[in-house]
Amino acid sequence: MSSETILSFNAGYALYDPDSKTVTCKPGPGKITVTKEPGEPFLYFTWEPREGFKPPADFVPFDTYVLFPGDALWVHVKQCTTGRVFALKFLSSDRREFFWMQSRTDAENKQPGSLSTQDKSIYETLEKLLQSDEEPEEEENEAPVPGSTIVA
Repeated sequence: MSSETILSFNAGYALYDPDSKTVTCKPGPGKITVTKEPGEPFLYFTWEPREGFKPPADFVPFDTYVLFPGDALWVHVKQCTTGRVFALKFLSSDRREFFWMQSRTDAENKQPGSLSTQDKSIYETLEKLLQSDEEPEEEENEAPVPGSTIVA
C-alpha cells in the first residue's frame, strides 16, 4: 500500500528555548507533508528541507511523527508578531514542535504576524484532521489555496 498525501505546504523549522521562552526560526526553506495510509486511523507528519537546502551541522534531524486522532493540536502562536508561527502540540506529553509559515502573506494589513488565507486554510484542515479519524469533506465551492496541496 502506498501512503496518500493529505496536506503539503512550505514551512520552516523553529526551535523553542524554555529558559527565555522564545522561538527562533531557523533559516532555510522547508516543507511539511501530512500523509495517511489507507485504512489506518493515524496520520504521518513530516518536516523536511526543500529546494536543495542543506541544514547546518548542528541541526537535529526531524522525525516523522505519527499523529493519533485527538492527541495533537496545530496551534497558532499569537504571541509571535514578527512572523507566522505555529506549534504542533501533543496532548499526551509536553512535547511541542514549532514551524514558521513560508508562503507570502495576503493579509490586508501586511503585518508579519498576520495569517494569510493559505495559513488559515491549512490551520482549519489540520485541526479537522487532528480532531477526528474521518477525513474532512470538501465543500462544493471550495477552491484550493495556491501554494498548498489539500487532498480530501
